[in-house]
Amino acid sequence: MHINITNIDVDDQTIDPALRVSIVVEYFEGIEVPISIAGRIILNGRTISSLQEIQIVNDSSDELIVFDQRTQDERMNGGNKFQTKKYFRLTSSLSPKAIEHIEESRERSCEKSVDFQIEFILKSLNLSFKPDGTGGPQNTNPFLKIKVTKSYAHFTVKQSDWINRYTTHLGIGKFLLFELSIPNNNRVPKFWEKLYGNLVQNLVDIEHCLKSGDWQHAMVYVRKFFENIKIGDDKPGHKKFKQELDKILKDDQHGDEGIKNFYTALWQFFEFASKYIHDKDKQGNINNLPIPHKEDAYFAYSLAIGILNFIGRKLARKT
Repeated sequence: MHINITNIDVDDQTIDPALRVSIVVEYFEGIEVPISIAGRIILNGRTISSLQEIQIVNDSSDELIVFDQRTQDERMNGGNKFQTKKYFRLTSSLSPKAIEHIEESRERSCEKSVDFQIEFILKSLNLSFKPDGTGGPQNTNPFLKIKVTKSYAHFTVKQSDWINRYTTHLGIGKFLLFELSIPNNNRVPKFWEKLYGNLVQNLVDIEHCLKSGDWQHAMVYVRKFFENIKIGDDKPGHKKFKQELDKILKDDQHGDEGIKNFYTALWQFFEFASKYIHDKDKQGNINNLPIPHKEDAYFAYSLAIGILNFIGRKLARKT
């Protein structure tokens, strides 16, 4: 028997994130029958999940036929001519740790792809008895045997496919280690709409970078977000936004000092994010740019989402 993987995709019928492995088993009709299959998914030498059979794609039945020895040998040596196929689907639930391991492995890959190794455990039913005319009615030779075989196969998901077909369904970039979502449905005052829309788009751009593991560009969009949100810098174009937010914060009993601290924090985080981008400091000296890693990008992303949610909800409450 031979196993081929036809596809690995996201199982969209499960509550928890899961992968669905579609396979085809090739075998000699009448001589052997696959009866069950299980296994595990391995990535970089570590098991990330077990595989369980969830369904056979189509209902079917198989028969074992007692051929004479010559006919059986001819069929076994006849190649694809006497082979048939059966299709299976297996499911593999993924824990948050497993998803994190996949992403970390993908980050280390030059192509940013995911190379799954699948170990299959296949149980099949085979005929042991071969009639030779000498057994008689009391023949005690084995008639059937259950065979257990182990095999391996590889399946590679390219970076573009991973980003477009897997990340959203698995929660990568949106709910991986964070139960935070972009607050893009808040109703805000009309004069806030353009600025708020730009801030939401900044977060969407950051999220796209998180999905592709592009930490450097994630920090570029982080800086854009904090440049847009630092409305407490006394620039004329920011005055109306600051006045409106001041009023809302004071209605919630924030004092002048606390409000000032908030605006200062936004400004200072803009300064912090700028260090990832600027080759020179404010005195014109050449600097070594900080190296962004996953934790940098996720820290900035979660903070930006929290800030926009903080402002957006307060604006929506007054709208």
